Amino acid sequence: MSTKQSVEFKLFAPNVTQVSLLGTFSQWQPIPMQKSENDDGYFRTKIGLEDGQYEYTFRVKPVDDEKNDLVDIIDPYATAIDPTKNVGLVTIVQGKRQVDSYQWQHDGNNELLPQNNDLIIYEIFVADFTEGGTFNDIVPKLDYLCSELGVNCIELMPVSECGEGHDWGYATRHFFSVQTTYGKSEDLKHLIDECHKRKMRVMIDAVFNHCHVECPLRKIDKFYWFYKDPHHPDHPDELWGPEFNYAYEDERLKLKPAWNFIWDVIEYWTSEFHIDGWRFDAVKQIESHDVLRYFDEKSKQLVSSTKKPFFNVGEYMPATYEIVKPNGPLDCVWRNIVPHIEEQFKMNNFEVDKLKQALNPKETERYEHSSQVIIYFASHDNERLMTVMGNMGLFGDEALRRIKLAATLQLTAMGIPMIFMGDEFGEYKAQGTENKSKTVNKLEWSLLQNELNHSLFDTYRTLIELRKRSQAIRGDNIEFFH
Repeated sequence: MSTKQSVEFKLFAPNVTQVSLLGTFSQWQPIPMQKSENDDGYFRTKIGLEDGQYEYTFRVKPVDDEKNDLVDIIDPYATAIDPTKNVGLVTIVQGKRQVDSYQWQHDGNNELLPQNNDLIIYEIFVADFTEGGTFNDIVPKLDYLCSELGVNCIELMPVSECGEGHDWGYATRHFFSVQTTYGKSEDLKHLIDECHKRKMRVMIDAVFNHCHVECPLRKIDKFYWFYKDPHHPDHPDELWGPEFNYAYEDERLKLKPAWNFIWDVIEYWTSEFHIDGWRFDAVKQIESHDVLRYFDEKSKQLVSSTKKPFFNVGEYMPATYEIVKPNGPLDCVWRNIVPHIEEQFKMNNFEVDKLKQALNPKETERYEHSSQVIIYFASHDNERLMTVMGNMGLFGDEALRRIKLAATLQLTAMGIPMIFMGDEFGEYKAQGTENKSKTVNKLEWSLLQNELNHSLFDTYRTLIELRKRSQAIRGDNIEFFH
């Protein structure tokens, strides 16, 4: 039996007057926590714990709670939770907290990972990518993605705990915890490690504009980290949850609560999971180049000793060069090219000028480098190409021929191509408009057995190989001959 060692528990709640700690270590009896003598905003307590895993919560008297009731909350910094019990989990080994015991195997490949301008990205929604819908279920598909299809980077849709079961995850509830339906932290690490083994990079999609209404921060102090009123009152359709207030500064503590918390999140995931970049959701709504530049610069400093490339991408609708460097804060922006060519496919009458707009953002939209735009037809935000074709009344071989042409345009255009999972073999299921983030849409992997669908896969595979072989295609310049 291990001996007990002193372990500190703390909660940042500068405007709260009362906090207690409860857990299996105290038979769920409250242990009073004291505000720090230096008044740094933290409540702290130390207890003796043997090695093992413990359940715990904090009991707080929330700020601005009309009922003045005590509320039990999960630690906002909990790296594991049990959503069925609504508790945080902490593992203690020799008196220290341990996220898990995973041992990285392939960090030696850092210098062999593809550079940003060489990326071919594949977007994955973990829950629907496989029948099992877990991190571990993705691993057997990596050889298909890397060796057969040829992509060299996967972008995972949000993997932080949202507390909603089958959901895209664009409203985070627990920012430091892995989505429990996908697996454990060591499962995600194993997936990333296996990607690095194959010289594939891994990016994570994250939502730092807003959070879930049940986020513990909201229960501590409703408006300390968040705006009191909608940040964009003229656009009520852009209110997706409590919005982080990056403009607010606590003058007494001389800190910006939202900046500090979200940076802690970025630092944790970047360091703990060895990821290779971020896709920042809804940067238009964040509306702060300063905080995005801070996140970009700090994350690059964090990985500087690893000698691996790192990539920070923003979602800004519609795409604009103003969000990317040298004047903007980020490396790259998502750029949907469907609007440029959708009518072209419908009319069978291709206008060269409109195709140029789609294929050459350097000339038409003032981007400087190919690595500053991610070009895509389909993503979680818009319908698949096969669905678009079906909506035009185009099916079978007629639809596939147009999709092959679209793939040819995308994979030879200026910019970093991104493929939404399943598009390479003609996945057809429409996302729809009603509750689409919660609708189960498992990939139909059996489509690869169909001759027409496999011919589409062969087209993607050939074009990807061509792109990887040709530095000119991946370059910053494009010329048209017609």
